[in-house]
Formats: sequence, structure tokens, C-alpha cells
Amino acid sequence: MISLIAALLKKTGTGLDLLEINQHCNKVKKALQAREESKHQALLTGFGIKNDSDDALETIEAPRFTPILIIVPSSVVDNWQNEFKTWGHFNVGVYAGSNREKALDRIKDGLDFILITGKSLFTRAGDYDELAQVEWKVVIVDEYHEFKNGKSQSFKRLQDLRDNCECPIVGMTGTLMQNKHEELFFLIDLVRPGLIGSKEAFRNEISRPITYARAKDAKQKVLDLAEEREQILRNAIRPAFLERKKEVVLKDELTEKKEEVIFCELTDIQKKIYRHIIALPDYQQLRFANAPCDCGVNKQYFRGYKKMKTHREQLDYQRRNKGILTLKKECCYRYPWNPLRDEPGEPQIEPDAILWKQSHEKEIGCPTDIAQNVIDGKYVACQNCPTCTTLVAMHKLYKISSHPNLLQVDRLESAAAQKKKLEFAKVAFTPEILKEMPGGSYYKSDGIMDDHMKLSGKMRTLDYCLTKFLKRRNRVLVFSYSTAALDVIQNHIKVSEDLYLLSTKMMLYGMYSNKDLVFLNLPVQRMVEYASRWKGVYIV
Repeated sequence: MISLIAALLKKTGTGLDLLEINQHCNKVKKALQAREESKHQALLTGFGIKNDSDDALETIEAPRFTPILIIVPSSVVDNWQNEFKTWGHFNVGVYAGSNREKALDRIKDGLDFILITGKSLFTRAGDYDELAQVEWKVVIVDEYHEFKNGKSQSFKRLQDLRDNCECPIVGMTGTLMQNKHEELFFLIDLVRPGLIGSKEAFRNEISRPITYARAKDAKQKVLDLAEEREQILRNAIRPAFLERKKEVVLKDELTEKKEEVIFCELTDIQKKIYRHIIALPDYQQLRFANAPCDCGVNKQYFRGYKKMKTHREQLDYQRRNKGILTLKKECCYRYPWNPLRDEPGEPQIEPDAILWKQSHEKEIGCPTDIAQNVIDGKYVACQNCPTCTTLVAMHKLYKISSHPNLLQVDRLESAAAQKKKLEFAKVAFTPEILKEMPGGSYYKSDGIMDDHMKLSGKMRTLDYCLTKFLKRRNRVLVFSYSTAALDVIQNHIKVSEDLYLLSTKMMLYGMYSNKDLVFLNLPVQRMVEYASRWKGVYIV
């Protein structure tokens, strides 16, 4: 996109661009100064303001395609500004913070040719009114798919700006359509109004035929019609849609990628915790939710099943009669009942069913005011029990498989988050297991004596790979879906003297080899932010 802007502004990519910018700015400043002096003189003498200074401004020629408005997510405004500094000489202003008015004045006066603003500011009523006063020649939108909702405020703002300024819109996105054809219609219609007809015509002639063809039992006639309409759609959007694939654009620059998946065996402590957790009531309920209920409701089914003589007959019987089976999740095991609930003082829900209780605990004033089933006076059963806790339960197992330390309570978290984690940690860690955890406590303790190799199979493999790659002078980036896991890796690298020295040397080598000394003061873990500059080993 910066290349396109450079072409529109007729940049040469040399020092001549900077010289031209300086000359242009000097002319504008002189004209502005002449205007101010004319106003001041008029106030002193009482005569009207002369138009000479205005005429001087009119004669100053700005590049043909200015000014340009760039709308980006607020989090990457600085990145865009830095990229302009990296790739050439541009007059760039940033519409953000307390300098918004000054940045807009520079655009209006012709001192800057490009203005970058965040999507949130662009959408806000007061700021949009200010931006709409400028006659933009081009509007460039990053993460364009965020404007896919035709009813959203951001879409309406962009559409209004396009109509008022009669300026072209250029959108960039890696995901043109996420869920519905309607999203594609709004995005295309925003940059090229009327290109694919009206919304109703697009829905009836394009969207519905293609959608109907995705049905499992769609007939060949429907499939043929969908293929025809897909081709019509491709041809229609071709003038407004440019697809850039890295395999084509960067085919001569990309290094060969080699992926290898390494399966890591759990350590002894991980196995102990894993076995203990899957024996908890929450997990037992999920494991056997689809098994036949054992309360006697399925006696008729099993009588017939036992009469089958061969395995083939048994399978055939199961297929024919599976509809009459009553599963545990539909009968007696929908909720994690306490086996001792009939005894005095015992709760109805199993005390160790922490995940279910945390998911269903509600503030209840009068139980009779609630239509759902209320258990133990504070738990409201839902329609999806018991499978409603599946994702939460799987996430806990993922943490164990990564590092047991992730199940401990972080004292830096909010009180509510600490309370939830502590409740689960108390049932996940038996007294014997707790002795082997860092600090011997339910709370995290990142001490220098923590043996991460003993605690995590992943850490053992990572330690082996890091040592091997760093000794070869490879530059390494470690990615993780969990920031907590990255903290554990960071602590391990710091306490491992050999790895810490190697990684520090590699950081200095990598930065010097890129001839960029700005990053020398950054800690090792922040290298991930600069992945685009690296060619080496990536560990996920």
C-alpha cells in the first residue's frame, strides 16, 4: 500500500523527495505567515484584509493525489507511521490524542499530505465531523472487513465520507468475507457502488443459489446453478478486487518452510495431576454423558441386545434401536449430584464439581421468581447440562499438558479470578502433588530453584531445541497461545545460565546483523514483536 501511495505522490525514492517536501513546506509557511501579517495589519489600520496572501496559498501546488486519509485499527497507528518513515520521505500526520486539531490544520494548510487516524476516532461523531470537512482525494482503510456490517456506525460514516467527498476508497483485508454473502456485498458496494447491483438483486440472484447448493442433499440442478452464479460473481467483482498471494508476490523472497510436529510425553507429575483431574465429578460426568443410563430405564434394550448371537447382529441391533436408548445425560446424570445428598446437611451438588458450580452460580433473590431449576439455593441449571462445561474442562487439561504451574493462582490477577482459580486448584492438587509444585502452594512462586524440566514435558523438549538451535547460531522465536506459558518459558531461560547467555548473545548478534541498534535494550521475550525482521527457527 505504501508503494501505491508513493506512486500517487510521484515519489522517486531518493533524497529529491525530502528536498521537494522542504521546499513545499517553506512556501506554505511563508504564505501562512503573510496571511497572518495581513490580518494583523488590518486590525491595526482598520482597513480590510487583502487577498494577496490567499492568492499566494492558491499558487502553491501540492502533489496531485493529496490529501490522503488512512483509517486503521487504533492499535497499529504507530506502526503505520513508522513504516512511512522506514520506506521513504512522506508528509504524514497522525490524528490522535490532544494533537488532533493541530494535525488536521496541517492537512488543511497543505503542510502534510497524509493523515493517519484510528477507526474508533473516525467513527466518533465529533471527530468524524472534523474529518469530513476536508476534501479527501483518496481514503485507504486497513482491516477493511471490519466495515462489513451495513447497519454499523463505522460503515455509515465511511459511506457518507465517500459520497460527500466523491473520493475513491481502497480497502485492505485478509478476510474479505467471514460469514455471509451480505458482508461481501457491503464491502464491494462501498468501494464500487452499484457494481454488483442492488442488495435485493444480489441476495436473490447470487447469494441464495450459492447457499442452497451447500445443503447436504442439494440436487445436481441446484449445484449447476450455484456454479454458474459463482462465476458471474467472480467476473463482477474482478474490477474491484485485487488478490495478492504471498506464493506469487514473494515467491523469490520467501525462505523454504519446514514444519515438524514433536509430541512431548507428560512428566510423572503431569500424569498424576491429569489422572486425578479426570476422576473429578465434572470430568466423569462428561466422559460418560453419552453412555446408557444404569438406573434400569434401558432394561428392554439390553434384553434384546443379549439375544444377539454374533457381533454383526449386535451392531445391527444397535443401529436399529439406538433411538430407544436413554443416555445418562438425559436421565439421572444431567447434574453432578452428591451421592450423600439424602443425608442431613449434605448439599445436592457434589462439592468437588467446581467447574459446574462456577458456571451455574447466580445471585438469586427468590427462587420462585426464576423459571429454571434452582439447586442448593444458588445454582441455576441450564438447558445444556452437563455438556455446558466441556470447553472449560478441556482448557484445564490443556494447561496441565503445557505446564502444571498454569493451574496455580497468580496473585497479580483480580480477586474474582483468584477465587475461581483457587477453588479449582484445591481439588486439582492433592497434598502429595502439592509438595512437588513450585513453592509447595496453590499460589504461583517463580523461584530460581524451580525445576521446570521435572514439571513439564514441553519444557524438556523446548530446552533441548533451544540449546541445539542457539549453539548453531540460529535465531529463535518462541510463540505460544498463552501469555502465562511465555512467562514460564522466560523464567526458565533466566534461571538456566547456559540458555540465558546463549539467548543474550543471539539477541545482540541478530540486532547487529540487521544494522538496527534501536532494539538492543529490549528484553529477549519481546523479540516476538519483530518477527517480520527475522529469518530463523520458529517454535510454537
